Amino acid sequence: MAESKIQTVPNPSRVGSDTSTLRRDPNRLFGKGASVIRAAALGDLGSQRDLRAACYHRITAPAASDVWLVDLAMIEGLVLARLCAAHGDETDARALAAYLLLGASIVNEIGTEQFTNLAENYGAEALSILEDLACVGDEEAAVNANSLIALLPPQVLEKAQRLSRLEVIT
Repeated sequence: MAESKIQTVPNPSRVGSDTSTLRRDPNRLFGKGASVIRAAALGDLGSQRDLRAACYHRITAPAASDVWLVDLAMIEGLVLARLCAAHGDETDARALAAYLLLGASIVNEIGTEQFTNLAENYGAEALSILEDLACVGDEEAAVNANSLIALLPPQVLEKAQRLSRLEVIT
């Protein structure tokens, strides 16, 4: 069998201080969605939220029977939820908590010890986020946190308490 070799070719589209080395957008297969992906990558919160919502729809849609698509959407959606929450809006922090809980539910169904631990970590992080929001007066988050406290097992509550005590220097 003959070996196939890919050769590198100097990129004629690279000019001056432009940091792009690609002639074509690697996300072009998404059609018009490629511009949304690019805007999200450049920090556009609206585009990040649109992509997060699209992932959520892919996870929760009745036709979400392809497990690998659901898993991929969960991973992408969680990353997008984290990016959105990093902008500092309480609504996005609640959405991150919701994604974490959805992720906990999905991975908990797998049932192995490793995935059970991941589900617990997701649940603890979600609870910690909701408690932080409740501490600054978010009543919806307080209601959701109290509901979670009633549902989550003690080891998850303990993990959430440890997370809540963490201080992060920004």
